[in-house]
Amino acid sequence: MAGSNSPFTTVWFYNSVSGAVISEPAIGDTIQAHLPGWHGPFSSKQAALDYYASNSAANPGWKAPTGFAGNVGNTVGAAASAAGGSVLDVLKGLTARELWVRIAEGALGIALILVAVAELGKGTAIGKAAKMVPFI
Repeated sequence: MAGSNSPFTTVWFYNSVSGAVISEPAIGDTIQAHLPGWHGPFSSKQAALDYYASNSAANPGWKAPTGFAGNVGNTVGAAASAAGGSVLDVLKGLTARELWVRIAEGALGIALILVAVAELGKGTAIGKAAKMVPFI
């Protein structure tokens, strides 16, 4: 990992999702190290590449370091595979009985709160506003 604490030092990061290897100034605590898929900071590009080489066997899903076009392709591919099943999951969730029970419970709860506000605020502006809701 990076050996210097100077904010003017360049540090390197490896992204296991896209295969990107990037450099940036080490100003303060770099955000990159805290984002999912990012590993580092490393003191050199070679250190980042060595990190991938020494850990790739234990992490077969990691993408090999590539150029810009490869990084984009890897990122789009990872996003597409992650989103593929989610559309069906959303549609399945919309027809789930539990969802509609929760929605009905929420609507009933809101109606009960409006009734309570109308009753507690009789003769006040708040009570009159609550009475304007058609079902109270």
